[in-house]
Formats: sequence, C-alpha cells, structure tokens
Amino acid sequence: MRDIRESIGGSLLSSAATLLAHPHETSPDVWRTTWINALTAAVGLALVIDLAADAAAVLTTVAPPVRTYLTTHTQGLPVDAATAYALWQITGLVGLVAGFIRITAARTLWITWGAASVAMIRQTAPDSSRTVATGIAWKHWLNRT
Repeated sequence: MRDIRESIGGSLLSSAATLLAHPHETSPDVWRTTWINALTAAVGLALVIDLAADAAAVLTTVAPPVRTYLTTHTQGLPVDAATAYALWQITGLVGLVAGFIRITAARTLWITWGAASVAMIRQTAPDSSRTVATGIAWKHWLNRT
C-alpha cells in the first residue's frame, strides 16, 4: 500500500516539477490533467479530515436514535434489536461500498437506507432537538452520497 501511495505522490510531484520547470514545453492537456489530479487530491484530503473530525459527534447523534427505534419496533418479532441493528449497519456498509463500484441497485439501496435512517432518527429524537438531529443526520448522509 505504501508503494502505491509513494508512486501516486511521486508521479504527481514529478508532473508538477516538469510543469514548473518547463511550462512552455508542455501541452495544455498535461496542464489540465495535473491540475485535476491536484484538485482531486486536495478535495479528498479535506473530506478525510472532515470525516475524522465529525465522526464521533455524528455517531453519538445518529446511532442511539436508530438503536432506540429498532429496539422499540422489534418487540414481538423473532429477531432481536441487536441483530436488527447489526443488519442495519451491514446494509449501509454494503450500499456504500457497492455504490462506489457503480452498482446501480446498491446506489438505490444507499438512498433508501439513508432515508430510512433519517426517518428513524426523526421519529425517536427528543422533541426539543428533533429538527437539529434530523438536520445532522441529513448532513451526515449527504456527505457520503
């Protein structure tokens, strides 16, 4: 994995060095490709930093209402709340990963899973913070869409 990162970083740095050293000798396509790569890397880094910073706060806002909803609505069913919660997590992970590899059904699954999650959070959040909890859940879900 480290070799891949060094290879990608090295090629990006060598492209940038070539552009800076000989700007008049490079084609417009090389300029465009290098700037697209640099912009993509910067956006990716910003997303990773944002995800790491918000992960704990978002999980404490999103997970307990979903768990409460599932506990309330699995009473009398042959499946217990812990199993339903695990299935909810696995479904979201499958939808996210398979959606990234461009499986259309998984993208539909991801949209449905996110909407259902927000609905569960909206229903079980306390009345005083229902709107805020729903907004945080939408933001969290839309950041991953």
